[in-house]
Amino acid sequence: MERRFPNSVASAPVIEFLPSQLTKRDDTGPCNVSLITPECLQWLYEIPTTPASHGIELAVPGYSNEWPQEAYLKTFLERYRPDIDADTTWDLVTLDGGSDPQGSNSTSVEGNLDMQWTIGLATNVTVRLISVSNISIPTGDEFAESLIDTASYMLDLDDPPQVMSTSYGVNESQVSEKLALCVNLRLRSD
Repeated sequence: MERRFPNSVASAPVIEFLPSQLTKRDDTGPCNVSLITPECLQWLYEIPTTPASHGIELAVPGYSNEWPQEAYLKTFLERYRPDIDADTTWDLVTLDGGSDPQGSNSTSVEGNLDMQWTIGLATNVTVRLISVSNISIPTGDEFAESLIDTASYMLDLDDPPQVMSTSYGVNESQVSEKLALCVNLRLRSD
């Protein structure tokens, strides 16, 4: 008998807003509805622009051959965070065949988005790219294995980064029950 994860949104309430119910705030600060910038998010969420204290570190995992490009980060910082050194990069850790080729004609939307926004919002924080695997389009189980590798790496560190930011995901129905349980157990350990 095949077991499935429950549909968590099947009974979620549907909330609908009509334009007449929405009100426009007069003060939108540096925000513009056509372009979200680091300055806008810093204003909205009161994210400080002052450099972080020494010793703060963030981790950004990269999967599916999504590699951030230093040249793209430089352009992003020059345009949106000129107060940050445009030559800022990241520390690299590779797991299970991961890599970080630069100048690879990469159109890595996810990898670039994650790194640009992490470095662009966390002023002067050390960022560690955890490049996992070299599978371009992983199956659900291959992706779950990459999550296990990432969790194992992080949990085995004596002094892990304080925050890990990720934007990757997979539908739970694409992951076998065995691997889903392994991911959950590994993330709950320690």
